[in-house]
Amino acid sequence: MLDIKDEKILEIVRDIEDTAQNFEHLHQISRTIAPAIGRAKEIEDKETEQKLIWEHQLFDFMTDTEAGKPEKDKRFYPKATFVTENGKTINVPEITDFKDDSIEYFKKRTHETKNTVLKARYSDFVWEIKKDPSFGKVAVDCYLELLEDYYQKTWFFRLADAFYRIIYLSMLKVVNDAKFRIIKEKLFDYLDKMIKDGHHRFCLELLDAFTHIKKERTIDDEYNKALSISQQCAQHFRKAQNFYLERSFLEIEEKLNSIYSHADLFRMTRERRAQSFVDEALFREEKNDFLAAAIIYQDALKIYQQLGDREKINLYKNKLTEANKKSVKGFKRVSIETRIPNEEIEKLTDIILIAPNLNEALIRLVFDDLLPNYQDLVKQTEDMKTTNPLQFLVNTQVIDKEGHLLSVDKDPSYSILIRNSMLHIKFKTILINRIIERLIQEKGLNKDNLILYLKNWGLIDDNNLKIIEHGIERYFAEDYISSMCILVPQLEAVIRSLLKKGGIQTISFERGTTSTQESNLSELLERPEVREIFGETLHWYIKLVSVEKLGLNLRNDIAHGLIEFEKCNLSNTNIILHIFILLTRYTASHTKDAV
Repeated sequence: MLDIKDEKILEIVRDIEDTAQNFEHLHQISRTIAPAIGRAKEIEDKETEQKLIWEHQLFDFMTDTEAGKPEKDKRFYPKATFVTENGKTINVPEITDFKDDSIEYFKKRTHETKNTVLKARYSDFVWEIKKDPSFGKVAVDCYLELLEDYYQKTWFFRLADAFYRIIYLSMLKVVNDAKFRIIKEKLFDYLDKMIKDGHHRFCLELLDAFTHIKKERTIDDEYNKALSISQQCAQHFRKAQNFYLERSFLEIEEKLNSIYSHADLFRMTRERRAQSFVDEALFREEKNDFLAAAIIYQDALKIYQQLGDREKINLYKNKLTEANKKSVKGFKRVSIETRIPNEEIEKLTDIILIAPNLNEALIRLVFDDLLPNYQDLVKQTEDMKTTNPLQFLVNTQVIDKEGHLLSVDKDPSYSILIRNSMLHIKFKTILINRIIERLIQEKGLNKDNLILYLKNWGLIDDNNLKIIEHGIERYFAEDYISSMCILVPQLEAVIRSLLKKGGIQTISFERGTTSTQESNLSELLERPEVREIFGETLHWYIKLVSVEKLGLNLRNDIAHGLIEFEKCNLSNTNIILHIFILLTRYTASHTKDAV
C-alpha cells in the first residue's frame, strides 16, 4: 500500500501508518481513509481505489465485544444492518464481500505494516476468514504488545477486548503452553494494577475473560486469585452502595465456583447476590422510590425461587406486594376525553332499533358488529411499531390496587394489543348501553321477554335458566352487584354446556391425579378448537371480558371474591347480557360442524 504513486493518497496512508495507535475506536480510521478513496476515484486509479475500499470496510467492522458477542466463534460484525421493503437484509460492511484477492491483500499488509494496531487488525481478519494459525499467532503478539498502551491511555474496554481475543485464540492453541502462561501472568498483573490504581470497575471484563479459559488450562492458585479479586471488587462496590456492580462481581464469583465445581460456595454467593437485591430494594424504599424497590424485589425473589428458600420467598412476596401498593399511590392518571355526538350514537344504534319487533332486534344483536374486530386490532398494534416504536422498547408492568403484579412483559406488544382492545370495548359499550336502554324504552324489553328469548334458544339447561332468570330480575331491579355475581358464573356454565353439546371435551384432570373435574373458562378458551368455533373476534372479546387479567377479568374477580364495587355497574352487566345474546347465534349442529 505504501507503493502508491499519488502524493495526496500516499500522505493519507502514511498518516494512518504513523497515527493508528491514537484512534480509540478503529472506525475512526475508516473516516480518515474516506478522502483517499475519493481521490483514487478522481484520478481513476481503480486498483488503489479497490484496496482503499477494502481497508475502509475492514476498519468499519465492529468486534465481538463491541457487538455484544451475539454469535460464538465470530469476531467481526457489520456496523449496521438494514432490511429492505422486500425483506432483504443488507449488512454494512458485509463480510462475505471479502474474496481471496482481498484476503491476499491483507496478508501482504500484515507483513508490510510496522504499525501494531494495523497489523493486529489485518492478521486477526485473515485468521477469521482462513483460520491460518500463523496469522492467529501474529494477532496474539500484536494484542500483547498493545496492552500497556491501552492501559496508559485508560482505554480499558480496548484492553479487555484484547484480552478476550488473546484468550480465545489461545484456547484454540494458536500459542504454546509457555506463551499462554505469560498471557495469564499478564492478565493478573493488570488486575493487580487495576485494584492498586482504583480502577475496580474495569476488573469486571478482565475477570470475565479469565472465566473463558478452560478449567484444565488453569491451576488452583489462579482460580483462588481470580476469586479473591472478584470478592475485593464486590466488597468495594457494596461499601459504595453501587449494588449493580456488586452483583456483577458476585456473578463472576458464581461463574468461577460453577467452573471449579464448588457447589457450597456457589450457593453462598448466589445467596449474597439475592441479599444485594434486597439491600438495594430497602435503600430505594428509604428514598421513597417504591416502584424501583418493587422491581428489585422481583429479582431477589427469582433467586430465592432458584434456591428453594421458602422462608425468604414468603417474606419477600409480602415485601414486593407492599412496595407495589405504595408505588401505585405515586402513579398519575393520564386521561383523554373524547366526545361522541348524541346524534352519531343514535345513528349507530338505529341499525338495531329499526327492527320491526323486539325479537328481531335481539337477533340483530347476535353479530360481531358491536365487537372490536380482532384482526383490525392486531394490525393497529403492528402499525404502532412503526408510528410509535418507543412504546415497544420499554418493559410493561401492570399492578393492581392491592399491589399484586398482574403482568411483566419484556415484549410489550401483547399489553399494547389489550390496551387498544379495551379502548375499542369502551366505545362499543357506549353503543351497547344505548341499544339496551332504547330496547327497554322503545321495544318493551323486560325480564320476562328476555328470559323467554334465552329459553327459546334451547341450549341452556333448565337449572341454569332458573338461576339466570334471578340474575336478570336483579338487573331490571338495578341491583347490579347481585346481577353480575349471578350472571357471570352462569355465563361460564352456559359456554361450557354449549361446547359440551357441540362435542368439545370439557373435562380435565386435577393436577397430578386421575380425579376429573369440569374445565374452567380460562382452560377452555386456550383450546384452539374453541377459538375456531367462536371465531377470533368473539373468542378475544369473551377472553378480555371474562378471564384476561389486563382486561375486565370479571369471571376471575367474581370467582375469587376480588371484584371491586365500582365494577359492578350497569355497563359491565350490559356486556354480560350482550354476550348471552351473542351466544344465541349458535346451535348444537353449528358447534359439531366446527369440531
